[in-house]
Amino acid sequence: MEESLVSCEDFPKENIIKGFGLLKSRFSQKMDPICSKLERFMLEVIFKVPEHVLLPEDVAQRKKHSVKDHKKILKEIESLKAEIQTEKYKKVVLNGKLKEATETLENLRAAASEIENTSHKILWENQTADVKENSQYIVDNIEKYKTQLDGLRELVPPPDNVTVFRQKENDLFKRY
Repeated sequence: MEESLVSCEDFPKENIIKGFGLLKSRFSQKMDPICSKLERFMLEVIFKVPEHVLLPEDVAQRKKHSVKDHKKILKEIESLKAEIQTEKYKKVVLNGKLKEATETLENLRAAASEIENTSHKILWENQTADVKENSQYIVDNIEKYKTQLDGLRELVPPPDNVTVFRQKENDLFKRY
């Protein structure tokens, strides 16, 4: 509108520009308070959310906390942080022990494999029969002889010059 009046030759250009500047400033002075009142009204009355209504994201704020509750929660957080640090330390220590145990297990497996290979080599060179059968035969014979020895010990009376031990000690001697 200003441009159409400026292009008109009936009025001087400076007067038109000055008039529009005054008109704009007067309009701003009058409309600013009105717009602020309208904005305040809309925020307070139209867009106001009642106290009893909470949005799903505001559920956490439903419960009011005091300073005492806040300090208690901070202490709990600190204790949980300490517990987490302790658990991390335990994890590192246990991982170290696990690594050490794994290495030891690998060494033992290697040693067992070496022993097995060496024993097979020795058995092959000596052309010996199956070791498992021989060792089982020996173990069975040892058990049989132990039971026979125990039976004989029970039948033989103790000599007079031998000190009689308590039952617990006698049981120890019976094993050997």
